[in-house]
Amino acid sequence: MGALTLESPAATWRTVNSVNCWNTLARAISSQDDLEKDRKVQRLDVSLTPTTGMAIIRPRARGTTSGRDDIVRAAHITPMMKAQNQRVNGSGITQLHRTANINEMSGRYRLLPPESYVPTYDRIGGKGVSNKQGTEGDLNDVLKADIVDHLSGAQARDWTDYEWLAGTGLSNELARINLPVSAYTEWFWKIDLHNLFHFLKLRADSHAQWEIRQYATQMLSIVNCVAPVAYEAWEDFVYNAVTFSAQEMEVLRRVHLGDSFEDACHCVEFSDKEKNELDEKLACK
Repeated sequence: MGALTLESPAATWRTVNSVNCWNTLARAISSQDDLEKDRKVQRLDVSLTPTTGMAIIRPRARGTTSGRDDIVRAAHITPMMKAQNQRVNGSGITQLHRTANINEMSGRYRLLPPESYVPTYDRIGGKGVSNKQGTEGDLNDVLKADIVDHLSGAQARDWTDYEWLAGTGLSNELARINLPVSAYTEWFWKIDLHNLFHFLKLRADSHAQWEIRQYATQMLSIVNCVAPVAYEAWEDFVYNAVTFSAQEMEVLRRVHLGDSFEDACHCVEFSDKEKNELDEKLACK
């Protein structure tokens, strides 16, 4: 059983028994110097062949960019629906649930490779307090070692049982049912640029689970290479932008008219949580 970790972002884009389209794409467009030398090439048409995973990249002549800010600012999504990517793999797959066409490696037609994700010591932490979904605080080193050993051992047993069940003649679709969520998988993931940006907004956020952020971070750099004009507009007006509720706007209006922040929050009857959230949006904390 191969115990794999996400110690580095590159590890999240590993290949499982086949060519990883994104790695092929990243290598194909990694020569930024060539793009910089030719200022006429600012965008790329990318086609990923589903059978070989090879990326076909055709440069497009640079057109006007005067309307790109207006398109993203006004949330016109039609141009974004025409750009698509096609493949991803890894144990964070359960959180890639944006609108997309998905074709996952089938465990009914073949035996799955015995590979699982094991978190590193630095990743292991306590249960969240402020965010009950997350990880907060640290655990002592002895307990961390026990946890890693337990996870690794449990995964090894799961894969051993899986291989034994499959060897008895039991159907593949039943032999796999006890495999853990840590098992690596692979799929073709076809998604338009609009929904991809929405996914990245959620999963590249600091509040997202660490494992899925490693995928999202790598995808950000790839999208920036493939669609730099659209990426720049999205980064300016969506990714690095914030929205305010009606109550938050009322606080800001009062502050603009001369009230202190504390008085404005008191007038709007903000709770401590609401006040802290507005503080974070304004980068006051």
